Amino acid sequence: MKQKFALLLLFIGLFAFGQVPTITKSEIFKDKKKNTNLSFVLENDDKSIVLIRSYYPTIGVNGGYYIQHFNENLELIFEVDYETKNKIIYAYLENGNLNLIERKYNSKTKSLEINLASDELNEMSFEYRNLVSIPNNIFESEDTFLNWENDKDTYGKFIASNQGNYFALSFDVKNNKRETHQIYVFDKKFNQLYEKKFEVDLKDKLFQLQDITIDDNDGTLYFLGKSFENNARTDKKNKEINYHFEIQKITKNSKQVLKFKKPDINIAYLSMSLYNGKLKCYGFYGKNKSYKYNGVYSSDIDIDSFKIIKDFQNEFSDSFMTEKFGNNNTLKNQTKKRGIKNITFRQAFFLPDGSLIMNAEENYIQKFQNGSQPILEDIITIKVDGKGKLVWAKVINKVQSGIRNSSFTGIPIGDEFYFLINSSDKLRKEFSGTVRTTNPSEQMSNLYQISIDKETKFQIKKLIDRKEDKVFYRVDNGYIDLKNNAIFLIGRNGKKSQLIKIKY
Repeated sequence: MKQKFALLLLFIGLFAFGQVPTITKSEIFKDKKKNTNLSFVLENDDKSIVLIRSYYPTIGVNGGYYIQHFNENLELIFEVDYETKNKIIYAYLENGNLNLIERKYNSKTKSLEINLASDELNEMSFEYRNLVSIPNNIFESEDTFLNWENDKDTYGKFIASNQGNYFALSFDVKNNKRETHQIYVFDKKFNQLYEKKFEVDLKDKLFQLQDITIDDNDGTLYFLGKSFENNARTDKKNKEINYHFEIQKITKNSKQVLKFKKPDINIAYLSMSLYNGKLKCYGFYGKNKSYKYNGVYSSDIDIDSFKIIKDFQNEFSDSFMTEKFGNNNTLKNQTKKRGIKNITFRQAFFLPDGSLIMNAEENYIQKFQNGSQPILEDIITIKVDGKGKLVWAKVINKVQSGIRNSSFTGIPIGDEFYFLINSSDKLRKEFSGTVRTTNPSEQMSNLYQISIDKETKFQIKKLIDRKEDKVFYRVDNGYIDLKNNAIFLIGRNGKKSQLIKIKY
């Protein structure tokens, strides 16, 4: 249901409202393989950039990665086509070396291997060190390994702390009678600190993993799950909420469990982050049905006492509903009662004052007689203060089809928030103060910046006109560099690709 981008802490300065960023472009390069996806952007100590793009296998050719090293001005220094069956699940730079954490299925030993591949930049021949080997008899089938990470509960998850001091691997172990996880915890040099198995006293089908996070200070792991009750995987039974949430706090030598439930609202999904000594949970809630949302839920948990110290539920305001639906009072009143559906959680950012910005997007699959396509509609952006109270909720109205030039990438800068989107020339401000975009074809796709200030006023800036470039930019696949206040995008047009850096 949810797609969650990795949560990072924000480093900021002081900026003017609606500022124009600096844009740096690489030369256009031609790929032998089509449809590459941006996997990692890494910045070296000398400000050079390592770009890693994945591509899919074709007949007679394995999948793999383009690994490219650019200087600060995005001039290409070195490139390698890294053809492999393995999946890169994490990448980092250290002392001039490129390090890749790879997932590999070993058909000879019938085991899942997690390996560390390392080499100097511009060499990239890679030496391998095995970190973990797990026999496949604890998993459902070989397909589990081939599709690993498609479902974070079933296939496993790799977790990095915000500053990269600790890492963990978590796998859902085959056990129909009890929800069982195997975890491995590493330090920043990828030395294994410990491995541990833990269980939830529920059948596997009655537990839904929501989120995992790891503490940068000591490597403590937190697992957030949704546990269904009465032996039924349903949100309501006999008109009562039929689930509770539970968080497991796990260290090498201990485990604590916190269970909580909201009997008056329906929380379909929660995300979780560590910030300033507290564990914060946040998500959307509905008054009646799951996945039909009426507002925002948030809670703070003290990590020492491991108790909830406060929680809030903030209903969407009338002004928000007007931005969403205009002056259609019938639709507003019906939706206010029933809830907004098809909302997918996309991003979360903590600001230095402890406030939280959450971004979500409406999307669903439109089916035809001979196929289907994704529809991506309004962006919903929300700010919750450090006490958990809703500051504002705003809407950017849009309707987009397909994914090649749809969706958005967002970044917080100072007291403002910036969205990068594709639209035709008809993008405009509405009378209500919100913004309405139009669905562009790839050939009619301009790159726009939409900014929102602390007073919730929008400004629109066209960054790149479609007539300027030979490519269109994949805003759904942007890489956010919060440390340096920058966003990297890949421009695509057939086999032509271009890297662009947008720095604030």
